Amino acid sequence: MSTLEDPIYGEYNILDNEVEDEWRRQTSYKDPFIHFKKYDQIMPQMFLDNSESFHNFETRDDDTWIVSFPKSGSTWLSELVWCLKNNMDFEKASTIHQSERIPFIDLSSLASKHVGFPDPFELAKAQSSPRIIKTHLSYEMLPPNVMKNKIKIIYILRNPRDVCVSLHNHLDLFCDYKASMEKHADYFLRDYCGFYFPFFSNIRGFIQNKDLPNIHIVTYEEMKEDISLVIDKIVDFLEIPRLDPDHKKKLMEYISINQMRNNSAVNRKNYTGTGDFLNKGIVGNWKTMLTDETIKGFEL
Repeated sequence: MSTLEDPIYGEYNILDNEVEDEWRRQTSYKDPFIHFKKYDQIMPQMFLDNSESFHNFETRDDDTWIVSFPKSGSTWLSELVWCLKNNMDFEKASTIHQSERIPFIDLSSLASKHVGFPDPFELAKAQSSPRIIKTHLSYEMLPPNVMKNKIKIIYILRNPRDVCVSLHNHLDLFCDYKASMEKHADYFLRDYCGFYFPFFSNIRGFIQNKDLPNIHIVTYEEMKEDISLVIDKIVDFLEIPRLDPDHKKKLMEYISINQMRNNSAVNRKNYTGTGDFLNKGIVGNWKTMLTDETIKGFEL
């Protein structure tokens, strides 16, 4: 396996091992994957086309960045934060799709030919302030200006077992995924699901830096258990006024899982066939979807 070098992100290898090839054959995804040695992260090779755009990304002081590993609840959290930062404008939120309101800057590095999405970097430049920016990049791979300028980051964590199950649905939706849930879980545990793996290398930096004043960590499970408390904590972190009971109630109703799943401005349908971008949103769904043997694998 030959080592190549990107001028910004350093040494990388193009993945061509047997397990990676096996996983790719389960999908319709065509772009090769690469592994960045310094960051221990796997990305599509097309990421290299945007490395300079990531590195030179210009932040604004009032930006808020929503960061997570894929399928950890970032779409849900993004909608919540957008409403808080945009005067609870539910009409705009429900008529303009989230992808147009909240630039997902990784998008052109994942699906450059995907129809219907604007260029995320141009979209981010065109956004009026305050912006909400979304990414799945690891802490170490964030654009340097994010930490240099102490931009506020809200990071969402989720039980990796539920992430695994939700990712299976996501890959089926976008990549016509053929792997069974059991086989998919095996790929997940062995860090061979392509995008942003290894899982723990992706999330580790945020956990290690959780006490920095510009980082706030929330869990998917906390949002499901007590969304009212989560809202209060996020409001305090963003240094905006607490919501009165009526406004908080309306926000909680708007971002409820059922409402989000029925909101076409958030939940796109029918990418490669049937299915929803937002899955069931259940905590502990892994208990019914994973075998006992697979569950033990997550405990090692």
